[in-house]
Amino acid sequence: MTDVTSIDDNKDLSNQLQETKIEESSGNSDDDHQSIININIGIMGHVDSGKTSLAKVLSTNLSTAALDKSPSSQERGITLDLGFSSFQLSSSESKNIQFTLVDCPGHASLIRTIIGGSQIIDMMFLVIDIMKGIQTQTAECIVIGEITCKRGIIILNKIDQIPIETRQAKIDSVTSKLKKVLEKTCFKDSPMIPFSANPNNTNNDAPIGIELLMKELKRFVTIPKRNDQGDFLFEFDHCFQIKGQGSILTGTVLRGKVDVNQTIQIPILNIEKKVKSMQMFHKPIKRAIQGDRVGICVTQLNAKLLERGLVCSNNSVLYLSSVVISIEKVKFYKNDVTTKSQFHITIGHSTVIATIYLFGNKNNNNNNNGDSNGFDSNKEYIYQDSLFPTSEEYPLGSQFALLKFEHQVFCPIDSIVIGSKLDTNLDTSSCRIAFHGTLLKSVDDSSKKTLFKELKVFKEKSKQGSIDRIHNENTIIGKNLFQKDTDMTSFIGMKIVFEDGTTGILESSFGKTGKVKVYIDKGVPNTLKVNKNNNHNHDDEDDVGENLKKKKGKKTYYCKHVNCKNNGGWRHMTSRSKHYKSYHRDPCLEDCDECNKKSKYISKRQNEVQVFTEMKTIQFLENLKSGGKQIVLKTKRGQIKYVSDGHVVYQGGCKKFDTSVLVQCRHRICNFKISPDEPEGLVSYSNRSRHEKSTHGCGDSCLKCQKSKIEQQLSMHGEYSPDQVALIRDQYRDSGQKYLRLPTTNKPKKG
Repeated sequence: MTDVTSIDDNKDLSNQLQETKIEESSGNSDDDHQSIININIGIMGHVDSGKTSLAKVLSTNLSTAALDKSPSSQERGITLDLGFSSFQLSSSESKNIQFTLVDCPGHASLIRTIIGGSQIIDMMFLVIDIMKGIQTQTAECIVIGEITCKRGIIILNKIDQIPIETRQAKIDSVTSKLKKVLEKTCFKDSPMIPFSANPNNTNNDAPIGIELLMKELKRFVTIPKRNDQGDFLFEFDHCFQIKGQGSILTGTVLRGKVDVNQTIQIPILNIEKKVKSMQMFHKPIKRAIQGDRVGICVTQLNAKLLERGLVCSNNSVLYLSSVVISIEKVKFYKNDVTTKSQFHITIGHSTVIATIYLFGNKNNNNNNNGDSNGFDSNKEYIYQDSLFPTSEEYPLGSQFALLKFEHQVFCPIDSIVIGSKLDTNLDTSSCRIAFHGTLLKSVDDSSKKTLFKELKVFKEKSKQGSIDRIHNENTIIGKNLFQKDTDMTSFIGMKIVFEDGTTGILESSFGKTGKVKVYIDKGVPNTLKVNKNNNHNHDDEDDVGENLKKKKGKKTYYCKHVNCKNNGGWRHMTSRSKHYKSYHRDPCLEDCDECNKKSKYISKRQNEVQVFTEMKTIQFLENLKSGGKQIVLKTKRGQIKYVSDGHVVYQGGCKKFDTSVLVQCRHRICNFKISPDEPEGLVSYSNRSRHEKSTHGCGDSCLKCQKSKIEQQLSMHGEYSPDQVALIRDQYRDSGQKYLRLPTTNKPKKG
């Protein structure tokens, strides 16, 4: 809750911007501080948009780190670290308002510093170069502003670069575009101020639009209610040493209060120190409360050991390795935020890599008695694979995350947590900030048992089965939900949801094959049908197969045919082929994958045989006319080579065609026909020898007949001289034949 206090508009602005002089400690200094309310304003925007120039124009009090005083910033010409300065405006009440300006860097590589600085601000000045419009880091600053402060003023800087005659038209055009961009953000109603911090790049000209800015600031600002109760928590961003005084920690009070001479703790060094003195922009004070920007002086502390960190009291900051946060996805982040992914987590000025584990509760109304943001450590939550955008199904506060840090880090409870992907290429135009939330509690993740006691997260699992049959009017038998001999004790009473929306309760198991009995209170509707799946279930026949295996002692298999009922479908592995050829010679009546596979194979083989049968006669005839040239015929089953004399050489396993091969008879005249459709002279290859020995009326011109006659004559005579044998051979070779069977000895053959 915040209280809004109006500021007097009637006073002159020049009198309200008062420069505070550096004073020594006096008796009235603490009373003066009590009449001042501090509001932190973050100046954010893209690099080189004029943020530091704006801070310089507005500020009347400068800190030691204001306006890029560091040598590295002056050398590079850009802001590299947070800068702090302030100015005051008087209000209609007795209190004055001090505005502390937090000048944030704008370069993409310094996003960690920007996020760290944004967590201490109450509102934002978003500086936009009117000549360039919204740039990459401008968009990221809008996201950071929505997370941390949700209130801001848009400053359209560098209007002096626009010619006067077209200046107003340009301002109206840019303002209209910006309103469309911001209409879905919390800055849709933010005022837009045309401004020029340094007209014409000279320090002599007065800023353009500063009076309008102060007027809108007085109207727009809300004064937050500061709470000085609770443990002290201080976030410091600079630490330096002053000789003779001690070490100075400059930062912002995040919670509680601190007084001079109070003992404070520095957790990162594990030491305690007493506050020697405090100042607010060079003005000594005795007490600081939530929201104040102060410098705390302590003694006997080596300032080189510290750069940024936390100061607390009563050990209120813990050194943690795992925490639970409420989480909300940034709508401009395009990628998915998934469980077990790693992100850069920023808490205050500390950034560490952490692995996230998501869980939540749909439609959580946050009206429980648990922790803040609707989290209750005694409640059960559902495991999530990814983070969902905020919606009616997943409202704000219904999603949480367990963060496991890469190394331990100091984490104040209720701190703002921002997750981002800082290892993304700097040249990309996409948003790097993925999610944000609030740190709720620490958890002990030393073991799964201790983690489960503090965090009860479950995964939603489901099983899908089918209806085996309808048992009675209120009960059905289901199958394929469980395996055989599954212990279903833990599943009894669970809800079963059918495809038509009917719900039932798992009543008990049914038999020992994994089937279940489901009870439907309202009766089994007509919309439920038994699933007749072609791939039949083997549950009923499991026992048959086991018994067959035990009885025969052989390896068994289950027949793949749908209609197989022989021994419940179980066969021995050794008789499988025989079983397929005999029992399933005819196809199954139903659509069977195994029968379809077989029919495709048979049609393929028949096609090959038909192609060969049609071509074999033509090939042999062409072969005889080609003068003995080899002709090759290729089929899917292999390669068949034909030789001129009709002999066939089979390759690739084609011996299956032996009985169907036809060859040419070697007699000159042969009128034999194996069938009316075949030409004359073709006989079966396996019957050719017997056919050629039969009577042929070829005459003396037939070489085959001459060969048979000579062989017959030789076999009838008893003896031949070597000269006679040589003469017969020469005559036979002259006739064109290559081979002749002759006696190898001079002895006459018997009989």
